[in-house]
Amino acid sequence: MLVGLERPDGGTIRIGGRDRSAPARGRAERLARAPEIQMVFQAPYLSLDPRVTVGRCVEEVLRLHFPMETTARQEHVAELLKQFGLGEREAAALPGKLSGGQRQRVAIARAPAAELRVLVPDEAVAALDVSIRAQVLELLGTIRREVGIGFLTRLTTPAHTCCSAPSPDAASVIGPHRDA
Repeated sequence: MLVGLERPDGGTIRIGGRDRSAPARGRAERLARAPEIQMVFQAPYLSLDPRVTVGRCVEEVLRLHFPMETTARQEHVAELLKQFGLGEREAAALPGKLSGGQRQRVAIARAPAAELRVLVPDEAVAALDVSIRAQVLELLGTIRREVGIGFLTRLTTPAHTCCSAPSPDAASVIGPHRDA
């Protein structure tokens, strides 16, 4: 419901004080909502275009949502990738040339490129080995602390490692179900 795939039977869904209960109508409204809520999927390879370099993939989020000069946008992409342990070599690579952990970091790096309020990781670490899983969970925790976003997730690993609310306002329990 939060990402607009289902409609609530009753009540409202609010993000940043705006009602998000009704589905977005048209491309313009979807683009206006997109920066607030981002999903990170369990299989990052399927969410990355195999024909587009990693740098361009992250840059596309910025290009769609924020008017900036090309140079500034590319600098921001390099900054984001560096924050997630990815350098120039990975930025120039196609997703198929990266490890599973690197692809998952790319998928996560795309999320804070937008003005994120809520991140919805869909079992984002389930398919990763234990050491890479720990790194990705640490990255999610860093995003939560530094960017101040809420999470709506179901993890197969302890959620306390990354997903407690950064402040009482970031995520809350409303009614009988957990909502963000």
